Amino acid sequence: MNKNIFLIDKDTKENLGNIDFIPKREDRMIITRSWKRLEYKVKCIVHCPDENGVLVFVELSDNYYDKIIENIKWK
Repeated sequence: MNKNIFLIDKDTKENLGNIDFIPKREDRMIITRSWKRLEYKVKCIVHCPDENGVLVFVELSDNYYDKIIENIKWK
């Protein structure tokens, strides 16, 4: 059974979109919004079985890992 997994900004209560996996608390995600890469940290995961969905609440974080990724020398 497929679940709807929604990514929600904890501060603005905005739906940032859907994802196809359930992350763990404190995981970081890099999302492109309005042509800008933003790094979010997972704060809370709420399972809603009646709606067959999962809400993943995230908080905007500094772009620490995004900057590291940009400097990786891929062979």
